[in-house]
Amino acid sequence: MPTQLNIHKSIAAREYQKEVPIKLSLPSDDVEVKLELAEATELMTLTTALTSALAAPSSRQTPEKVYGFRLQKNLQRLAMASALSEGRDIVGQNDVRLIEDLAKHINLDYFPL
Repeated sequence: MPTQLNIHKSIAAREYQKEVPIKLSLPSDDVEVKLELAEATELMTLTTALTSALAAPSSRQTPEKVYGFRLQKNLQRLAMASALSEGRDIVGQNDVRLIEDLAKHINLDYFPL
């Protein structure tokens, strides 16, 4: 509870406005970013692991089944964005590793990790 209170206080003080914007150099035209089956499968496995945690007895999630279809699409798009931000039009293993690292902070159950 103290963490939640601190976050609320930080928002109330508008401390988030102190954040420095990130400058992205993206192409002006649309670019098709390729996602190979191997990388897509790794992201699918990650999605399954994240959504499986919601089915655990310790989960506070409602009994509804969580399939993770939207999450999988979002993780794939993040990997594609990672490649694009580095000037590539194909997702590589370094992009998948980045998403795996970020996934440690995905909290689908909305309680402390």
